Amino acid sequence: MSSPLGKTLLTVATTTAGLTAGVFFDWQVTIMPGLQELPDAEFISVFQAMDRAIMNPFFIGGAFMGGAASLVAATVAYRHEPARWPLLAAASAVYMIGVVGVTSAGNVPLNEKLAAVSVATATPAEMSTARMDFEGPWKGLHLVRTGAALGSLVLVTLAMRNRDQKRRRASKTSP
Repeated sequence: MSSPLGKTLLTVATTTAGLTAGVFFDWQVTIMPGLQELPDAEFISVFQAMDRAIMNPFFIGGAFMGGAASLVAATVAYRHEPARWPLLAAASAVYMIGVVGVTSAGNVPLNEKLAAVSVATATPAEMSTARMDFEGPWKGLHLVRTGAALGSLVLVTLAMRNRDQKRRRASKTSP
């Protein structure tokens, strides 16, 4: 489907997958390493504030779920193009399982559990336990979803590039 709609869907899928991959990569290499330096009470307070801030329609609708929706839409739009469809189907599957699935089943429940900790009333031992129960598992899950987001982005980019290479080859062989 080289129609304007198909091209738009592919562009939106690439952009939204890239936005999510970028946010996750940033958390992986800067935010979580920075937070790990904080004492327990500060770690919990700062993470709770950042979690509240990221729960906004621009990120959730525009990048996170927008990536899922646009990847699936692009996959459907290109279902009759054997050169692009497998890449888009793989990008969609990786994103849905590795980004949406891991986030929903793993990171969100951990975030909710940490959100229930009251820094004002918890003892230092309770905060230490809450952090230990949260930080390691969350970082492990986040590494998986970061890899999935980046993998999905590479796959959708290859699908876009594949189209361009085929068009260039066809124009070179034309008289």
